[in-house]
Amino acid sequence: MVDIAVLLSLFTSPVLKFQTPWPGKKFKYETISTIAFISTCDFQKGTLATYMRNSQMNIGKNTCGKSCIELTKAFNGVHPDFFAVYSSTDHVNMVALTSYDDINIHETQNGNFESANMFMSFRGTYVWDVVNTRRNAQQGLIPISLCSGCAAYSGMYKNFVALRFGMFTAYQKAEAKLKLNSLSPTVMLVGMSMGANMAVYSSVYLRVVMSKDVRGVYLLGGPRSGNADLRKFSSNIGETVSFANYRDPVPHFPPRALGWRHYSQNIKWLYMDPVYFALSQSGEEPEYSKYMRYEQFDGNGADSKFAGSCSFYDISDHSYFVGIEDTFMASCGGFADHYMKNVKGTGLFL
Repeated sequence: MVDIAVLLSLFTSPVLKFQTPWPGKKFKYETISTIAFISTCDFQKGTLATYMRNSQMNIGKNTCGKSCIELTKAFNGVHPDFFAVYSSTDHVNMVALTSYDDINIHETQNGNFESANMFMSFRGTYVWDVVNTRRNAQQGLIPISLCSGCAAYSGMYKNFVALRFGMFTAYQKAEAKLKLNSLSPTVMLVGMSMGANMAVYSSVYLRVVMSKDVRGVYLLGGPRSGNADLRKFSSNIGETVSFANYRDPVPHFPPRALGWRHYSQNIKWLYMDPVYFALSQSGEEPEYSKYMRYEQFDGNGADSKFAGSCSFYDISDHSYFVGIEDTFMASCGGFADHYMKNVKGTGLFL
């Protein structure tokens, strides 16, 4: 008997696109996705350790349920240490997660793995956060001092500047704990949407200004980061990959015609078969890699090829989490009570 899911896929898949299945065993997108999700959680009310312990035992109010379970799985069954940072002026935050074993992300062609023992996760915009929205509207290219000739997204670079001290302080705390365990810190940065650009600027700062060992930068649904000089600089960082969903409009803005470029020269254009979401909503836990396919754009022309890849957009594609439904945000404070209660001065921008 023919599997109904296979028949549905034939009718829902884009014609003549996305022929390559996602190599789930060689590139752990679900680990990247889970780490990106964690920074959306409002950890100001408690500690991640408490959340995860209670989630494992299924007790108490301070749990994050499936998101904590997925995070523990991503870190080889061990609770990672964490340091959370929040900027009260710009309403942006990041979470640094530390492991005492290398966490493998991507198998290279020679059979080795791109891996790290520290991950820095930057969250995207909460659309109801007036301060964040105001910053995102500042889309001019401004010169920055991180690298020669580089220009960046004005509002999001200001977000980075507001968070920079706290971000590096969190890095130092994580670095100290790793060194106590005789480990050399290796860091990867992950960000979604606005957080993708935060990860870009932070990676350049850590690698160039502070001479830290940056192994990779993974950008999920991020807008273009800056100019061509900033993009060229990505070759000085470890593996740098941009992920863009099929019809997601955000990675297509700001426009290339005004001098904007994506930071990464490796853009993976993703398509998730709707059957995956149907199975998830029916209570099943489908293997994401069976339903995810992609096309890849590489090199200096990657952004140009990507720009012409899609002629229509759908904001519902601006979601990059697998194994964790958006509804789980409520269980980890993802509706951002902490940020919404911080209303001082926001009336000026309404």
